[in-house]
Amino acid sequence: MNPKKNTVAVTFRCDVAVADQLDELCRMMGIKRSEFLISAITSEYDKMQGNPKLKDMLEQFKHITETMKQMTGQANAGTPFGIGDGAGGEGEA
Repeated sequence: MNPKKNTVAVTFRCDVAVADQLDELCRMMGIKRSEFLISAITSEYDKMQGNPKLKDMLEQFKHITETMKQMTGQANAGTPFGIGDGAGGEGEA
C-alpha cells in the first residue's frame, strides 16, 4: 500500500520553543511528529463530534463571525484563522 495515497501535505510555522516541546513529547512517546499531530487532531475532532453543546457553540461562533464580516463589509474576506472552513494555519496546502 502506498503510504502517501489519499493524504495531503500540511505545513505550518511555530516558535522554536513549541517545536522543541513537540519533539520532546514525540521522544517520550516514541512516535513521529506527524503521528502525534494526527492523534491530537483526531482526538479533538472526536471530542467535538461527541459533544453536541460544543458543536452548537462552534456553529453559533461561525454565525457570529459571518454577521460581523457583513457588518464590517468583509463578507467575502473568509473566516478568521481558518475557523469552520477546513483550512488550517500558515502555509497549509
